[in-house]
Amino acid sequence: MQSIFDGEELLVLARMDLEKGIVEQGLSKLKQAAALGDCPPAARLELARVYAQLGLRQKARSQFEAYLQARPEDVDATFQLGMTRFEDGETDAALALWDRVLQQASQYPPALYFRAVAAARQGQGKDARAMLRTALDVIPADNLYFTRSRDLLASMDAAEKAGKAEPVAINAADAYRTQH
Repeated sequence: MQSIFDGEELLVLARMDLEKGIVEQGLSKLKQAAALGDCPPAARLELARVYAQLGLRQKARSQFEAYLQARPEDVDATFQLGMTRFEDGETDAALALWDRVLQQASQYPPALYFRAVAAARQGQGKDARAMLRTALDVIPADNLYFTRSRDLLASMDAAEKAGKAEPVAINAADAYRTQH
């Protein structure tokens, strides 16, 4: 059945549903928009984010990739695609995407923070600490990732003083949001 709405209209209606917490209807509209020949890139991005928040990383990845074909300069989407890779254990692929982000925006807070998290997870505590210190130097103090960087560095320092393995706990769910 063909929709009476075009892709742009479906995107606006989906956003309204999602703002009201009506995820099922919003997702349905985004999927309809993605199936149209005139799908706005923003609909693919929104669909990717919904899939990511639902934990459907493969579907999210395919929508992020389709979106980035149209908008390769979008650092938020590139970062978020990297998060889908990171959460699937594809650290090298995530790091490559985050490096691309940092080439475009050298002080992009989420990429600075998660590069440090990846280094810590790979047992590179010294590198992770250096990255976190750099992040603290360049990220504004009122930014979520300043707080996360500060807290992770403090946690790593406390673990080192106690002679324990370095903790690397993250809350990746917020990584798909673009408010920094």
